[in-house]
Amino acid sequence: MSEVRYDIEIRTGDFKFSGSNSTVHFVLHGTKKISNPIEINSGIKENLVRGKSHHVKAKEADVGDIWQIEIRKKDKLFSPNWLLDYITIKGGGKEWNFPHYGWLLDGVFFIREGHASLAKDDAHKDVRDNEVAVGKENYKWALAYKGLLCNNIYGKPKQLPLNEKWNINRTHELKKDVKDAILSVGWGLIKNLADPWNHLDDFAKVFQMHMHTPKIVSSWKDDETFGNERLYGATLTQFERIDEIPKKFAVTDEHVKGLLRKGETLESELKNQRIYMVDYEVFDKVKTMDGRYLCAPMALFYFNKKKKFVPIAIQLYQEPNPDWNPVYSPNDPEYDWLMAKCVLGNADFGYYQAITHYVRAHLLCEPIVVATNRTLPSNHPVHKLMKPHWKYHLGVNVIGRTDLFNPKGMVIKIGPVDYDTCIDLMGDFYKKWKYEDLDVRSWLKERKIPGPDVLPTYYYRDDSIALWNAV
Repeated sequence: MSEVRYDIEIRTGDFKFSGSNSTVHFVLHGTKKISNPIEINSGIKENLVRGKSHHVKAKEADVGDIWQIEIRKKDKLFSPNWLLDYITIKGGGKEWNFPHYGWLLDGVFFIREGHASLAKDDAHKDVRDNEVAVGKENYKWALAYKGLLCNNIYGKPKQLPLNEKWNINRTHELKKDVKDAILSVGWGLIKNLADPWNHLDDFAKVFQMHMHTPKIVSSWKDDETFGNERLYGATLTQFERIDEIPKKFAVTDEHVKGLLRKGETLESELKNQRIYMVDYEVFDKVKTMDGRYLCAPMALFYFNKKKKFVPIAIQLYQEPNPDWNPVYSPNDPEYDWLMAKCVLGNADFGYYQAITHYVRAHLLCEPIVVATNRTLPSNHPVHKLMKPHWKYHLGVNVIGRTDLFNPKGMVIKIGPVDYDTCIDLMGDFYKKWKYEDLDVRSWLKERKIPGPDVLPTYYYRDDSIALWNAV
């Protein structure tokens, strides 16, 4: 049988502790035969170095098209784990790629060639079935929150499969950010002893020592910045265009006098599709913890003649009452209007953390991650397409359940509502949520969001549609 000279490139990941001095051998599984073990790392010298490629040349009998690599790894005392990015093999005028981008422990591992394949086109059904069986063993179902979707069974980060754990480098970066924040805020408080804070602008003093001062510090009180946060910030999915102002919102033309285009009224600008609304009715009559407050505000935003998206009216509660629940607008005294915007911002924050971020970005995705690993082998097209997008997703979610969203978690400590109320709010959202909401085109239509000809600066709409069409 003819021999082939194989050029093998092994790329190690570029994270702390990625390299390894373990003894490593490769066995090439081809359509013709299986190769002899090829020494990749002897364990004497660390060839598998962080962020670098290691090249090995091997002369073997022609194994045919290589569809799988068997990795035999024996750990040494130091740097045993190995973060393998990919393996590329060239030989006989052909090239095979084996992406992995994950950790390898001590033992024997199999990595399929990188091309995606459906079951009907895969000659190695036994390998696919074995992968699915292993997936069902490693990814099991549980229910952490009553009334919400199922999640993975792991209750602590250390219990997770190694490649699902939050990366140690990210942990170090997060700890450094927290340390810098504590140092800066602490220094600001110490300086406060001799330099008291008498104005809202004095809060900028916390950005000292290790923290840079964000640009928004100089403009956070401006209406234009407040509007931009709705178009480009964390709450960009919260507004909708309205055709009429609901009766519960007692705003009139007098409240917005001088804020609309010349000669226009609320009624005419509603017809012109230039008025939008944010409504936090979800917080109405929600019980808060003692000494904490949460309004259920409503707000109107307006796309003005300067092509800026700005707030023009805010009502703090759902029930209209001029005596205790007035409508605020930019025509009111400066700090009355600013405080109204702060109240809306507080509702924004509460909804974003619990619903937009935690439920929609984390909890709704977790069952998909678990189900995919339980039912689809690694070379299935959907698995290969989605895997990069949920890297560390389960690890982050477990940390969220252990450190943030639990009765003693950080979100409950700093938020206005207790744990049970928070879970009820998330459950209420999930009851109303439907899969059609994932279709950005349907979602935009339901919220009556116009196109770029009417609202040209809503880039979330444009980018989402472009991505949706590409997929």
